[in-house]
Amino acid sequence: MAHLLADDGLKKLRELFLGIRVPISSVIACPHLTNLRTLGINVTALTDEGAEAFLASPTFANLETLFLLLPTRPAPKTLKKLSKRFGPNLVILAQD
Repeated sequence: MAHLLADDGLKKLRELFLGIRVPISSVIACPHLTNLRTLGINVTALTDEGAEAFLASPTFANLETLFLLLPTRPAPKTLKKLSKRFGPNLVILAQD
């Protein structure tokens, strides 16, 4: 996964769906996702701190739609923050 996220060819993408489980920190650290409008990720875990860092990242300023596949439901505080940013364009599937 590190090799994929290091590829500057990602700058050309407007949509990206990562089906394998990745840490949210790896996605946040990728500087090549600035043109994404839609992101679907299978995240290992999503804490409130991870959600805050994701929402604060300038890399995702243009992101309009977010699909999250999570092992457990996010905390209400986290869900509220994500919902405020993405509104009806937020889809969360929790495996619990």
